[in-house]
Amino acid sequence: MVDRNFVLKWAHLGRGRPRPPEHRKIIEEERRAFDAHVAEIQAEQEQKNIALAARVATFTTRLTVAPRYANRSR
Repeated sequence: MVDRNFVLKWAHLGRGRPRPPEHRKIIEEERRAFDAHVAEIQAEQEQKNIALAARVATFTTRLTVAPRYANRSR
């Protein structure tokens, strides 16, 4: 039985020698999970970007300071 935490802790070392197949399998699973997570975040951000682009930009609206900062003195 290969300890998954041990393999992932030391995965960044071992580039100079071949890895055992069990280690490669664990590292590939971790990489695929990471890629899926990144793709999910990118899709979510793309949806937010689409919603933001769909808003009508009005130039008559001024930017204002948030109310929590409005009463602070310099």
